[in-house]
Amino acid sequence: MLFQLLWQQWKKGVRSPILTQSIVQTAVLGLFALYLILSFLALGFVASDILEEVLPGADPFEVFSGLLVYYFFMDVLMRFFLQKFPSLAIKPYLTLPVRKGQLAHFLLLRSLPSFFNVLPLFFILPFFFRTVLPTQSLAISLAWLVMALLLVLTSNFVSYFIDKSFGRRPVVAAGLLAGLVLLMYLDFSGYIELLALLQQGAMWMVAHPWGLFGILGFIVLLYRGLHLMFCRQLYLEGDGSGESVAEVSSMDISLFDRFGKPGEIMDLETKLIWRSNRARTFLYMSFFFLLYPLIFLGDDNWGSLPFMLVMSLLMTGSFTLNYAQLLLSWNSTHFDFILTSDLQIEDIFKGKYYLLIISNVILFVLTLPYVFVDTRYLLTNVAMMLFNSSWTIYIYMLIACYSSKRIDPSKKGVFNFEGFGAAHYLIIIPIIVVPLLLYLPLYMMDQALMGVVAIGLFGLLGILFREYIIRAIVGVFQKRKHFVAANFRKK
Repeated sequence: MLFQLLWQQWKKGVRSPILTQSIVQTAVLGLFALYLILSFLALGFVASDILEEVLPGADPFEVFSGLLVYYFFMDVLMRFFLQKFPSLAIKPYLTLPVRKGQLAHFLLLRSLPSFFNVLPLFFILPFFFRTVLPTQSLAISLAWLVMALLLVLTSNFVSYFIDKSFGRRPVVAAGLLAGLVLLMYLDFSGYIELLALLQQGAMWMVAHPWGLFGILGFIVLLYRGLHLMFCRQLYLEGDGSGESVAEVSSMDISLFDRFGKPGEIMDLETKLIWRSNRARTFLYMSFFFLLYPLIFLGDDNWGSLPFMLVMSLLMTGSFTLNYAQLLLSWNSTHFDFILTSDLQIEDIFKGKYYLLIISNVILFVLTLPYVFVDTRYLLTNVAMMLFNSSWTIYIYMLIACYSSKRIDPSKKGVFNFEGFGAAHYLIIIPIIVVPLLLYLPLYMMDQALMGVVAIGLFGLLGILFREYIIRAIVGVFQKRKHFVAANFRKK
């Protein structure tokens, strides 16, 4: 049965028209994957030489083993944002004599041949054959290789569990991710010697191979837990991936209905964000972007105003910069209904506009602790929040009038390029260039802070004249609406 399911999914993929679409994107991703493979392959061969040069006197085998475990800590975080875990169109199978347990096994086993599972092998195997086998006994070498492979499986199923738990138990999943981030932050800050502890643990595991059964047992528990989760959630309204559609369909959100038609649109948009896998991914990512400046803590550019402006742009507008790229595409599946209903296009644009402003304000409030790091962050965050709440949104509205494509909102957001065109990749240029053009002249006159104020005032003007600007954009859309609707009908 598992073979039949795999064969059917293979035929579905081969026959999909998506294979003949977005050829450029596929080629770019393929080249990027090839680059990663070659980089990891080279790293595996020269890792021992690099470690001997950087850490003279240290055993490359021990140091690499600790770094390997450390890598899989970061791998869990990477997979959460980047990996698309398998799902299954479950409806055709539930009316057939196929046990749910077999469907759940299929989903779990299908996650194993993932690029994220194969990629680590390109530096594990070269290091194993070049460094481990020639310097260690056969027993220790095999124990090390088994440990590395078990870590790959552990990372896969832990990431799978976190990914599927976010829809039903977001607190648990967020807690696990926050715990990993906290551990690495404490290590980077010097509060704990995490790498040394992991190195000792890896060496103990290699010296006592029976300890590997502990990792294997943990993998079995994870697998069994995910299997039970999927068996409970495989029903007609689900997608076979653990996401409950029925559970959120009865959600009642009426936060903004008091503000008339735009308020009703805001309520509907809020429901769409919560129900859509892709939109929720953008929402979660926006909170992680708040920690982005901490990555550069201690860098020479940390205290420069241009650096702070870029960080403020990303932090206060992270949700807008992601969600607004598909401003109208979120409604592509029911766009014909919108055009034939009594909804005014201006109300739709206003509803989306005000909802994005609210997201910018919330993110701005969450960035306030950066004032304790550098008081100038208050000025740059205010300026970029005003800019994001006006001109950034207007730029996306104009792009939506010309470059909107149909999407499936239920798909995940990261590494999902459905609905994106060339304009979506180039749009970041004016969003960054316009503030810099306002800032640089005053910076060259030794008035850097006034340059930041100029950006804020420009953003404030955009907010004050929002009625006229939105009305002008709606006029552009009215001339283009039939072309947009035709794009949304293409599957």
